[in-house]
Amino acid sequence: MEFHLSLHSEFKFCQAYFTQHNMEFDHFLCKVMQGDITAIKQCIVRNPDKINNPNNCGNTILHFASVKGNTNIILMLLKAGASVTSTDQDGNTPLHWAALNNQHEVVALLLYYGADVNILNKNGCSPLHEAILKNNIKVVEMVLNTINVYNAQINQQDSHSRTPLYMACEDGYHNLVELLLKSNVDVNMADKHGRTPLHMACRGGHTEIVQMLLQFKANVNMVDEYGKTPLHMACSEGYSATVLVLLQFKSDINVVDNCYNTPLHMACLRGHHNTVEVLLQSKADINVEDRYGRSPLHVACFSGHSSTVEVLLKFTADVNIKNKYNNTPLHLACYGKHSGIVEILLKSTADVKVVNNKGDTPLHVACGNGGDADTVKILLQHKPDVNLKNKYNSTPLHLAVLQNNYDVVALILSQDQIQMDIKDCCQQTPFLLSLSEGHLGMVHMFVSKGADVNAVDKDGNNCLHHVLKRKLFHSESEEMDVLNEICSQLSLNKEDRLSAVAVACYLAEEGANFHHKNKKNRTPLDIICNSNLKEKLNRFVSIHLQCLLCKDNQATVKFYPCKHTVTCSNCYSKKKLKKCIRCQQPITNKSGFECQKLEEQDLMKISYLLGSKWWQAGIFLGIKVVELEIIMCDHPLKTVDQSFQMLYKWLNRSATGECTVNLLRKALEEAECFYALDYLQENREFQCKC
Repeated sequence: MEFHLSLHSEFKFCQAYFTQHNMEFDHFLCKVMQGDITAIKQCIVRNPDKINNPNNCGNTILHFASVKGNTNIILMLLKAGASVTSTDQDGNTPLHWAALNNQHEVVALLLYYGADVNILNKNGCSPLHEAILKNNIKVVEMVLNTINVYNAQINQQDSHSRTPLYMACEDGYHNLVELLLKSNVDVNMADKHGRTPLHMACRGGHTEIVQMLLQFKANVNMVDEYGKTPLHMACSEGYSATVLVLLQFKSDINVVDNCYNTPLHMACLRGHHNTVEVLLQSKADINVEDRYGRSPLHVACFSGHSSTVEVLLKFTADVNIKNKYNNTPLHLACYGKHSGIVEILLKSTADVKVVNNKGDTPLHVACGNGGDADTVKILLQHKPDVNLKNKYNSTPLHLAVLQNNYDVVALILSQDQIQMDIKDCCQQTPFLLSLSEGHLGMVHMFVSKGADVNAVDKDGNNCLHHVLKRKLFHSESEEMDVLNEICSQLSLNKEDRLSAVAVACYLAEEGANFHHKNKKNRTPLDIICNSNLKEKLNRFVSIHLQCLLCKDNQATVKFYPCKHTVTCSNCYSKKKLKKCIRCQQPITNKSGFECQKLEEQDLMKISYLLGSKWWQAGIFLGIKVVELEIIMCDHPLKTVDQSFQMLYKWLNRSATGECTVNLLRKALEEAECFYALDYLQENREFQCKC
């Protein structure tokens, strides 16, 4: 009830009301507010029947007189027939107004003339409630002193089920609390949520009141509808002094609420490290788990309270404890992007390689939850497995790409042990995912780091299929001149430099195949509906498939690690290049030479080197076991002859055009015959473009 705050405006309204109806009564009201007793007597004589007339808000002259507090005027009005039971539109009697405005003498007078001390307004508040709300100690004292006379109900609840004691405890009015307690109020009477006055005093940190309540036998372990005790309340708000008082009165330090949260959980949730220390010094269970298996350390880490985390670790909290989802505190700190806490945990021997129910390490979480570069950087310093797959076969790199976080992707790719072409459950590499996200800067970074531009997903789509499903790319981290050149060659506007077509051509220059067919037998070119553009792309592709040296032959030799295919085998053999002619990156390996024909002398040399491992190699080459047994019987104890006959049989039945050298190389690798492999590599240029 806030009418006392606008008393002046109420008076003006009242004036206006009476002016419209009775100029004489307007004068009456003004004299009451001015305290002019002589004029008031005259008004009463002239208008005796108007004394209980209300204004539009239901307020009578006695309401306003009760605020002013002149007992002589009130006595005059009461003797003239003013009603003590009249109520305004909010259900307030003159007694409510007097109690709220601390007019204790008026309260006494109104009660003497029959005012109901227990009457409730529309908010369910009695005059005593109203006095409590404003800390009007004289009114409260007067009402309590006359309990036996007027039968005041001191445990009466308002519409929110709050007693006067509850209100006094909630607002921290310790003098009122003391008065009420001495009047034998019900110290444990709870509101509709099960909260007692002690709960409210603890929530407000009113330690002196808490001590008084406990001395008057308040139930220190009373629980509300959520299972929370007063100790939960005090810990949640961080009132350490209040906590100490509660513990002195034997509050259960490990009591759990409906969600199995202890007071320690509550203090950790809000980051009250001093309260946490008080609880731990009082032997609170440091590794207790809530409904979800979270320890106090889990809660503090997820909430980002580093000081609280340090206190818990000082008291030897289990740094690798797991919740019901097998998340450790380190996982939750990564979820919350709290890099400082991550560093604290790792210094305290937190396991950086631990996995949760989804197979995620803390690095997976840091990369996948929006991507936090600071957290990832700290984790990488502690050597996590950057290539570990979770249950969905996703690596941290996959997750970082899905978050479109360029900085985190760059950090992961900077790791020496990174394997960037690992495929997830949809057979997508991180590079293919970056295309779906449309982040050109990320795409360019993958290409420059040597990602496989010819990787395909479960549907057989290569990178160009993915690119051409989009219209535009975004986030060009640095200007790529090649896109301007492509736009010029295709007669595109410069505004189209980030178009899917321009990006596709850039990838084609890096070795991506426009003619690759997916499982639906569609090439990337089939996605393009514009026939004119498709023709331009065909010309572009044919030009860029040519050897950059001779301009005549098709480029077939692929360089590693850059994976550019830019020369034919003839030009490479003549030039003996040391660096890729496109990117100038040193060549560590190459492939793509025309398969040379294996001759009998090659088979004989390999037979000598293969020795007793010929049987295993034969199985890999597709020779049936029965055929191998016949060879063994025909050439007993002669491993060289056995090897030669097996190889000869295989070579003669190989289909025309089949890549025999490449298949033989794989068979020798399977048989672990490394001398024979060295022969293929060193003595002849047995390299394959397949």
